[in-house]
Amino acid sequence: MDERLLQMLAIGLSLGAIYTIIALGYSVVYKATRVVNFAHCQYLMVGGLVAAWLNRDLGVGLLWAVGAGVGAGMILGAITEIVAVRLLKQKDPLTITVGTVVIGLIVEALALQATAGSTYSMKTPWPSLSFSIAGVAFSGQTFWNLAIAVALTIGLSEFFRHTRRGIGLQAAADNHETAALYGVSRTTTTLSVFLIAGLLGGVGGVAMVPVTLMTSSLGLVFGLKGFAAATLGGLGSIPGALVVGLMIGLMEAFFAVYVSAALSSIVAFCVMLAVLLWRPTGLFREVAVERV
Repeated sequence: MDERLLQMLAIGLSLGAIYTIIALGYSVVYKATRVVNFAHCQYLMVGGLVAAWLNRDLGVGLLWAVGAGVGAGMILGAITEIVAVRLLKQKDPLTITVGTVVIGLIVEALALQATAGSTYSMKTPWPSLSFSIAGVAFSGQTFWNLAIAVALTIGLSEFFRHTRRGIGLQAAADNHETAALYGVSRTTTTLSVFLIAGLLGGVGGVAMVPVTLMTSSLGLVFGLKGFAAATLGGLGSIPGALVVGLMIGLMEAFFAVYVSAALSSIVAFCVMLAVLLWRPTGLFREVAVERV
């Protein structure tokens, strides 16, 4: 097999798994609230920076640093819910979405001030499962990122389809008043999904740090590519986030290996634009049938 093709697969699967984890965070919030949470970009940035800072500068153990990074993402998720949902007088999705943009910009500015633009890295916290095929090395981090992405996709799909809480979250998104009659609290609903999104953002950040150097601005770059994956997969579609996330990662790697590394960074957005012109709801968006 062509060595460059194997190299493309190694790079593409690693990137695609990260995009999938990020896309899942967007989809979870949208599925339960109809809000596009643009602060999600900063969950993964802060999660990655916290984990790397604790491990590299303070000597904290890898697993403890990972837990702290994920916890930092969840705290930001809770703060976003409190500020952008509870404190805003207007509760419509558009206003809340704008609120998440403002929160994201504030967090990025604070992170830039705190880190002075420094780069951070961290060793992989997982057991090494590296292997090589035809001389091309597949890192253990690639395996673990892919395994985590698949496991999260399956877990979230089952949660929304087969658990009472998951079904209640979706019901609240469609009609808060009716859902409240059945005991589904709007406050609990929004807090739950933003906490889940924060967890996913933290996991995404921790998955990024061993693969690429983390800076205060990198969260926006990866976050927007994750948003492209979520949008192409159909906002709210959990399986769509996995399929399209991996697809974008492989396409970026293809361009980097065979065409131009400089152009690979815009592949996700070009594909998103092309697909949305043809299918505005995304590739896997469920069609809602409403009785009138």
